[in-house]
Amino acid sequence: MGISTINHFRNLFNDVGVDRIFVKILASKQDNDKNQIVLASQLEGLINAFPVRETRLREPSSSTKKRKSAAGRPITEAHLNYFWLDQNGNRYHAPDTKLIEYFQYPEARLSGFIKGCEWAPAAIRRTKQAAFGKRILGIGANRAGEIFGLLLSERDDRLVSEFPELAPSGISGVLGILNVTGDTTATPQEQLTGELRAIVAAGWHASVRNKGGTLVPFKGNQGAGYTLEALLGVETNALKEPDAYGHEIKSFRGNKISLMTPTADMGAEGDLTFRDFMMTYGWDGKKDDGSRRFTGVHRAGKPSTSTRYQLEVSGLDLKSGEFSDKPDEIFVGITDPELGTFIGG
Repeated sequence: MGISTINHFRNLFNDVGVDRIFVKILASKQDNDKNQIVLASQLEGLINAFPVRETRLREPSSSTKKRKSAAGRPITEAHLNYFWLDQNGNRYHAPDTKLIEYFQYPEARLSGFIKGCEWAPAAIRRTKQAAFGKRILGIGANRAGEIFGLLLSERDDRLVSEFPELAPSGISGVLGILNVTGDTTATPQEQLTGELRAIVAAGWHASVRNKGGTLVPFKGNQGAGYTLEALLGVETNALKEPDAYGHEIKSFRGNKISLMTPTADMGAEGDLTFRDFMMTYGWDGKKDDGSRRFTGVHRAGKPSTSTRYQLEVSGLDLKSGEFSDKPDEIFVGITDPELGTFIGG
């Protein structure tokens, strides 16, 4: 039977909560004998599209001959919560799936998607691929951080012969983007821009939030952001994944905006308990209510007038815009320049 229409293909992803599918036409000969699939030249972009469970640094490279090799530089692995889908929508967990960045090529590959898996499509295996003809791989993530892969083959799926031409993903030249709903040829940016224009054209909106799929009134400083997300169909959440069409939705008043809210895992903040850190590096609240505060604007290379602390950006060459080859040297942190203390980063 197989998959014969693009709607069937999209519906299988829609049923597991995926709203956009990244598509790659696989090489006629598998990318290598490890069943790995090249998705991009680097992890950046991929890890925004596919939520990562854990990042690990593998054994350092020992090569000095390959292009862009740097002997001693670790290879990065980003582990995924990955599932294979079959044509009936059944899902099979592939627990060892990961993205591996081989900086010396440079390539970022999907790997480990067969090991430990109860079922995987036969056409994905290097030793069997010749029997299946042209192959097309679709991958997408839902808001729960689950990632799903579905493989089409020329032998089994009529859709392969009439698969539509897709817009570029913006992540990699080998990945196209297919929207699960709406115009299949529109890019995520075009879809998001279209919805934003419609929201603006509708005029003023009451302050609301999306609570479990229902719009409810909301009063508070976060009203603008909650309302914009709600009008885009995004439920109020604290997830790390992008809000809509692969983009994080932000609103702000004034001239400051928080692009991310990181939690320090280095320095004193990474080593101490929250209470000990606040008692050591914080200060009493101005309302004399017994609270402790650690706030303020900190700029790179310039001590804050209110805290005396300073923002440090390490591992980035400001002139070339390139990062260090040594991952341990790349971080953003707060220091006390007077005492030489690394507070957190």
